[in-house]
Amino acid sequence: MNRALLLIGVSQAGGLGKLKAVESSIDKMAAWAKSQGIPDDQVIRRTDAGGVAVTVADLFKDIKSLADRDTIEQLIVYFSGHGVVNNRQEYWLLSDAPVNAAAAVNIEGNVSLARAGAFEHVVFLSDACRTPTQGVQYGRIIGSDIFPNIEDADLERSVDIFFATSLGAPALEVQQSEQGQKYQAIFTEALLDALNGKVPEAIRDGRVRPRPLKKALPKKVWDKLKASGLSLSTSQTPDARITSEDEAWLASLPPPVPATATPPDIDVIGMTPPDAAAPLSTREVAQLVMEEALRNDSYGRAATTPVEVKTLTGRGVSKNATLMLKSMARGPDDRRPQPLPEKPGFQIHGRGVTRVTCADGDTLLGQQGDAVTVSVDTDERQSQALIEFDDGNGVLLPVIAGFVGVLRLHERGLDEVWYEPADEFDASMSREELDYLRQAIIKASSLGVFALESDDADALAVRMQNLKFQDPALAVYAAYAYHDIGQFRRIADMQNYLRYRMDVRLYDLALLSRELLKDAGLAHDVVPALPMLSQGWALTGALSGRIPTELDGLRQQLRPSLWSLYTPEGVQSIRAWMRNSAEKSSHLTLGAMS
Repeated sequence: MNRALLLIGVSQAGGLGKLKAVESSIDKMAAWAKSQGIPDDQVIRRTDAGGVAVTVADLFKDIKSLADRDTIEQLIVYFSGHGVVNNRQEYWLLSDAPVNAAAAVNIEGNVSLARAGAFEHVVFLSDACRTPTQGVQYGRIIGSDIFPNIEDADLERSVDIFFATSLGAPALEVQQSEQGQKYQAIFTEALLDALNGKVPEAIRDGRVRPRPLKKALPKKVWDKLKASGLSLSTSQTPDARITSEDEAWLASLPPPVPATATPPDIDVIGMTPPDAAAPLSTREVAQLVMEEALRNDSYGRAATTPVEVKTLTGRGVSKNATLMLKSMARGPDDRRPQPLPEKPGFQIHGRGVTRVTCADGDTLLGQQGDAVTVSVDTDERQSQALIEFDDGNGVLLPVIAGFVGVLRLHERGLDEVWYEPADEFDASMSREELDYLRQAIIKASSLGVFALESDDADALAVRMQNLKFQDPALAVYAAYAYHDIGQFRRIADMQNYLRYRMDVRLYDLALLSRELLKDAGLAHDVVPALPMLSQGWALTGALSGRIPTELDGLRQQLRPSLWSLYTPEGVQSIRAWMRNSAEKSSHLTLGAMS
């Protein structure tokens, strides 16, 4: 297999502290590439050593030059440096960030481009923090693409990505000596051990393969953290998304030396008693909860508890995972929802509403208990409404005939949205059928850990097809999980199913299935006109999201939130665009009549 390696190292970005292990990590990765026989001219090194700037233009040129050879089958892109997360989308900061908001690598956008690109297999190795941005300047990072634009939207290449840590957590460097002269990046050291054949669990048939490597890295990182002597109050749990087949590989190893007999009384180095194993991460616990949800049909089912998880797995539960499980234990008041509006519309909890704009119908605000209700009088099967809250922020959501959207806002933003039938009896039956599954998906999505393995992906598809009651918001959550593992056909199938059952076409499903990329005219048939989940904004460039020209700058008006929640300035822009669009439509209609 003809392979290439792009090494990116940025030790200094903006006012963030200078990283000490970047250059040594790049050196070691380059040495590994040489040991693998990757030709020198196919190992490209871009670092900020000596004050040289690492730029988007240089990285794009590097990848395009490799793609133009048309002989490279596997491209590995390794990054060591600062990373940030904006609205659950991740960026590698380059030299001119954050002053230049585009001087960063938009990871998800580039993953999408790589999936329809020149290389049969692309692997991203990210040794960077995955912590939320701090301050307005870093919050406006939008990043850029370093992979060439998609030419064939029907291609489905394998793309794997390995993260140094879980979402929201830092990636750690540790001192090698008491003098503190040398530093090691924990994830890179564990990764190199595996790539050099020192982690047997990652090896299958003489090669280090992506899926076993994903399972082996958390324990290896945990062992290195323990050996470093650091306090483990802040842990580091690697994560990965694998879309390649089982036969894919990252390292080819020499034949093993025949082992000599081991005395029966000797301890095997590296074995870790169950009680000493790393606590289950939020993603691991979310996976267990999802498996339970896919087997469970009972609305009355209590949330899985940390004790149940420990009994099941023999391992403890991390602090963040414990908080997730507790948040799923809904109280009596949550199980007794307020009556829904009789017409299509919305029910809003946790915030007052000052205005609702719908170009296709009249809106009526009301109050039912502690919830604000919005009724929309429209003859359209699908439309969109701009809901403005009493803090000035707002959200653009679909109005769907026969359904009511339920919104729950918290201090952290808008993380809970779902749709229920407008008929009260059907709504109660829908809750009974969907509640546990819905809560599992919403909680995992709000923490950025809703991920599907292939078996769960199949089970979720079957479950959603067999549901008597539908929730289009569930299809949106599921679409992002399917997109992460490259199952675009399932996204298109969900979109077609919703069109047949509910006569609705959703923006996010059209974007993630690449339908907007293939058919520009589809942008006029989907609702709303913008990504519903904020993470969709990072993909609009790579997947030709067809954002209205007047709203091009709206991405920088997002609040931190799972669902796209816009600042007061963003709300004004959307309202003005909706008004202008309605006026243009009215003029066209009058022109046709005359």
